[in-house]
Amino acid sequence: MPREADTLTALARIEDAQAALRKRLSAIKPARLYERPPSDEWSPIENVRHLIFTEQHHFAEYLERGFRWSSVGVPAPNRTGERRLSSVGSEPATPVAEVFDAWAKVHAVVRALAMDDPGKLTQRLEGNLNHLTIHAGTIERLLRG
Repeated sequence: MPREADTLTALARIEDAQAALRKRLSAIKPARLYERPPSDEWSPIENVRHLIFTEQHHFAEYLERGFRWSSVGVPAPNRTGERRLSSVGSEPATPVAEVFDAWAKVHAVVRALAMDDPGKLTQRLEGNLNHLTIHAGTIERLLRG
């Protein structure tokens, strides 16, 4: 059975990964973050926007009223028709900090939810961390070009 310490560790690892990604991307020229590769995969910033969506998706069922979905998040390609997307984060003029600030608001809800019943969401947190890690690797690969 997961313990409170496991929940705290999972949250800390997620937050460390988010902070590292924010730091890495803040050092990149903004136009570069919006470039899609020739394969037409997502740009680095679209990957970050997807991480916002997936964090909400992974935890929505645990909120009595669900999330107020962030319009910055990007659903997976097979789910793009589910809701209208915001233009935030889709133009090179959008500061990367604005995208990360939207993610921080989503994560604050997840953090509070996890702390309400430590241990209950540890596995879900770890799954979310794995997803984040995969996309962070994809972003790094895209930036190395």
